[in-house]
Amino acid sequence: MLINMSFRGEEALRDQLDEIAQALDRNRNWVIVDALKKYVEKHREEIEQIQKGIAASDAGQFLTTEQLRGEMKVWNARAKEDRKREKAYLNVNKASARRKSA
Repeated sequence: MLINMSFRGEEALRDQLDEIAQALDRNRNWVIVDALKKYVEKHREEIEQIQKGIAASDAGQFLTTEQLRGEMKVWNARAKEDRKREKAYLNVNKASARRKSA
């Protein structure tokens, strides 16, 4: 179910949202909802991992140095893939916007 939400922000932010919307051939609302979904998902996952870590710590379960290094490699690989995906997404949409304006 869709609901109305409102918030106050700076004019410059609105202008940036409009630029992104135009580049993606979307409207401002779509850009805001997309950004909020990504923000919520990212922070929900972080909070979940922190809570798991606290519970494990409380139970006396700790990672060895090698296990921690392995986890860090996984996190870094995910972050790298996220950056690649975001860059590819922006490049596709920039190309699309250029074709439309030509």
